[in-house]
Amino acid sequence: MGPSSAFLGVLFLSGTLGPNLPLMTLLPLAAMIGWGVHDFL
Repeated sequence: MGPSSAFLGVLFLSGTLGPNLPLMTLLPLAAMIGWGVHDFL
């Protein structure tokens, strides 16, 4: 997991939420979530 899962998270969020949220806000959020999961595991 890690960066790759964060990237998949970005694709999933962008596909689910659509253009409602800017991509520049989803990128750091997904990165923090991805690294948080990586550190937790």
